[in-house]
Amino acid sequence: MINKLHFYISGAIFLVLSLFIINPQKTYANSWAVSTIDNNGDVGMNCSLAVDLRNNYLISYSDDGNKDLNFAISRNRGDTWEISKIDSNGWVGVFSSIVVEKSRSFQERKGKPMGNYLISYSDYLNSDLKFAKSVDGGQTWSTNVVDSAGIVGGYSSMTIDAYSNYLISYISYNSGVAALKFAMSEDGGKSWETTVLDDAGDVGYYNSIMVDKHNQYLISYYSSYEKTGAARNLKLAQSNDKGKNWKISTIDSEGNIGQYSSITADKKNNYLVSYYDSLNGDLKLAKSSDKGKNWQIATVDSKGDVGVHTSILVDPYNNYLISYQDDDNVDLKFAKSTDSGKTWKTEVIDDDEANGYYTSLASDIVNNYIISYYRFDGDFGSLKFAKYLK
Repeated sequence: MINKLHFYISGAIFLVLSLFIINPQKTYANSWAVSTIDNNGDVGMNCSLAVDLRNNYLISYSDDGNKDLNFAISRNRGDTWEISKIDSNGWVGVFSSIVVEKSRSFQERKGKPMGNYLISYSDYLNSDLKFAKSVDGGQTWSTNVVDSAGIVGGYSSMTIDAYSNYLISYISYNSGVAALKFAMSEDGGKSWETTVLDDAGDVGYYNSIMVDKHNQYLISYYSSYEKTGAARNLKLAQSNDKGKNWKISTIDSEGNIGQYSSITADKKNNYLVSYYDSLNGDLKLAKSSDKGKNWQIATVDSKGDVGVHTSILVDPYNNYLISYQDDDNVDLKFAKSTDSGKTWKTEVIDDDEANGYYTSLASDIVNNYIISYYRFDGDFGSLKFAKYLK
């Protein structure tokens, strides 16, 4: 157990030194190009991918060898990358989640805005949940502590609501038992209010947060066991009053269900959750067309032991997309549905030895599908990137 050390880095500014990386790409027959972004040590775990308002690609990830939070940006659609460090104070960067906030900052006066870059992540050494923000395209970052009450910050997931409030879901530990927590900032990340949402057992793992088009907050997560006797379920927490009150419900309870969950909504505001069925080794999708009251469960892929490290996205044409790992072959896979989840086409993107961990899926401004993920060769890891070639 890690002892809590009570010190804070509040508003500290880190000037980042960039490394310019040109990556040779390998093209697969299925029209995906894959490349290595960073292989300097054991890097790439807990990666998270986003696209800014200028169509720059952004990735936050862990440098496990140096215990740092790293940042990669590509200004030319993935051809080259600039690598820098955001936070290197202690053991930081685990469970990072990156989002872009639309902003009217100084960039807009110089042309098209980039947006503010926001990252939630764990400080493992101090057992804190932390937050980093850049308003200048990743050149400088401010960081602060969101929550330091006990052992907190695992499985962080971040988003922004319709009123530019910052939202983070994560877990806390007490005597080896997890609880689901929620943090909210209404002042641009300067101060945070935190709340325990579910502590009825060992719960909150693999959580994923989203805001629907009516500004309802939703968090999918895995429950290892509950005080009621229920165990290994996929759960949902939702709030329709900006986080003041929450309703907890069960999405799926058939077997060992709900690890590696990822949540989003389609163009009709149907809720979608991708997740792993551990009992059967399948990738599954849960869909609700009535705001989470009822769920339809479907198997997306059952070829072998598949469905860990999922990330779900709906593109501008309402196609459902999921990136995930084939655990049997340790490959990166991709599933797409063009009929609202009725049927799926799956394919292997990268089968080059031990790939597909921590997948994060996005689409850029012109609807190119992109994925960041981690490769582990048994000794060291690397940050990799896949892009669909139209």
